[in-house]
Amino acid sequence: MDIVEIIQKFEQGATEPYLCRAENDEKYVVKGRSAPVRERISEYLCPMLGRNFGLPIPECDLLSVPDELVEYSPEYTQGLGAGMAFGSKYVPETQEINREILKHLPVQTLRDLWVFDFWVKNEDRTLTVKGGNPNLFYRPRDQKLVVVDHNLAFDAGFNLESFRRLHLVANAGLLPELEGVGDEDYKQRMARAMEKFDGYCDNLPPDWLDTGTNGREWVALIKRQLLEFKEDSFWEALK
Repeated sequence: MDIVEIIQKFEQGATEPYLCRAENDEKYVVKGRSAPVRERISEYLCPMLGRNFGLPIPECDLLSVPDELVEYSPEYTQGLGAGMAFGSKYVPETQEINREILKHLPVQTLRDLWVFDFWVKNEDRTLTVKGGNPNLFYRPRDQKLVVVDHNLAFDAGFNLESFRRLHLVANAGLLPELEGVGDEDYKQRMARAMEKFDGYCDNLPPDWLDTGTNGREWVALIKRQLLEFKEDSFWEALK
């Protein structure tokens, strides 16, 4: 699906996302050349898994940026670039989660988010009294939660101690409840999410996989990490 309009660049975000309109007339938050290829791969695979896992993640797609939209703008050429990009459907009227809102969120959803982030080795969802980067948004008018930003998932240097200390769920005071998290239910949800994983990988653009970025090695590493849920040691570490 092609992007037909670049609306604006978001001021926040190290990956320099852009708000764009696609040919289906929907708006997407789009990440292109400013995000390293590995991060674009993670951004695509994680939401696909997360939606099947049961998290409120916006619909995502791979979107094509035509040359004519960026060729006359150095900013767009460098920040977005022509070719395939990652797009997450834009959800308007949201606000970033803070500690006060966090107190009133559904416990089950937060528990799911904690387990999922542990599964995909994502430390980039923090919230403490000093602030953080929750990558979780809330829309007051319909109490909709929106889980976003997975570019730093599948971290080979994942630090469990830091995760347990800084993750927003830890700072919601839910860790004691998580000690009894149901392994079997989550194992089934992870297995179900993994059923389509190879198909998601087949959708990845060839240039992401083959153009000097070790994309195929990255995908193989991701799969090995994800399959750790089958090991008892995975659940022991979580608790």
